[in-house]
Amino acid sequence: MNLHIKVAPQTGYFSLQLEQQVPAHGITALFGPSGCGKSSLLSIIAGLDRRRAADVRFGREIWQAGKQWRRPEQRRIGLMLQLPSLLPHLSVMDNILFGYRRVPAAERYVEPEEVITELGLDAFTARQVTELSGGQQQRVALARALLSQSHLLLLDEPLSGLDQQARGPLLQYLRYFAGQYGVPVIWVSHDLDDVVQIADHLLQLEQGRVTSAGPLTEQLRQPPLLFTGGMSVLEGVAKASSEPHHIGVELGAYRLSVPAPAGRAANQSEARLRMRVLARDVSLSKAQQAHSSAANQLPATIVAQHPAAHPAECLVELDVEGQHLLALITHSSWNRLHLAPGDRVYAVVKAVALH
Repeated sequence: MNLHIKVAPQTGYFSLQLEQQVPAHGITALFGPSGCGKSSLLSIIAGLDRRRAADVRFGREIWQAGKQWRRPEQRRIGLMLQLPSLLPHLSVMDNILFGYRRVPAAERYVEPEEVITELGLDAFTARQVTELSGGQQQRVALARALLSQSHLLLLDEPLSGLDQQARGPLLQYLRYFAGQYGVPVIWVSHDLDDVVQIADHLLQLEQGRVTSAGPLTEQLRQPPLLFTGGMSVLEGVAKASSEPHHIGVELGAYRLSVPAPAGRAANQSEARLRMRVLARDVSLSKAQQAHSSAANQLPATIVAQHPAAHPAECLVELDVEGQHLLALITHSSWNRLHLAPGDRVYAVVKAVALH
């Protein structure tokens, strides 16, 4: 089951022109610069923008096609816009439960206690929303969307008002939520760091057009993200580590040891983990380095060499146990080591961000 969207240009509206299938599983990020049409596309999917030249189908349900039209409240979507849009005359708890109370008990799949706790709202439920900060109001709006028991979640920059430290645990929970309850999520963002942490699929927009779409790991290896992002995503399984405050991560036959992020237990054995690795934090060696401060050295195969932003450097695409890793090195290092596609090397990973 997929979400099918087709939008043709129409006079008087933002110039969107696309036809796209969005996977109805996992988290799909709509990514691009401000003003490229991300929020406009979300409004069409939600039914808030009823332009005639749009066709929207979710699985076998026709939400919009010609004269056929399904109202937003009939689409079973959870929606969070950039502005929280809370109801000021209701308490925090009543805002959180606004959609939840309208869903029959037999159709509910997640309970308020879980969401309220995971979003850090336990201490605020009795307050009025006017007493909350902007970041706290965003959490309330997100909780309301998650508890709507929707078949599809549409989230427009849901964490933009929070700092990086506060966003980390919420991104982890949203990944858990989408997987645990099987709810597809469309996530609007212009922050590549957030996208890399949370997305399974990536749809890039520019000036109202889709420039590329596909699995996140593949998109990171394609222009323009290859040159602007300079990062890779590796997925592995958590294992116990003999080093204090570290987590072992198994990548096929090999294992890394990485510092456990603040607030995350180091004993999360067998959990699936995602690691973000910047290309500049990966160097290459022809042989394993016995006397090195870098403990994480992974056997890899060179797939290709790509130009980098600086003319003196190049991006080396590597295969590590079937996953792709980028290394940023100088052309002089490439020539000095006599590297070529197909060579076996060691990728020396100096830093990893664990998500």
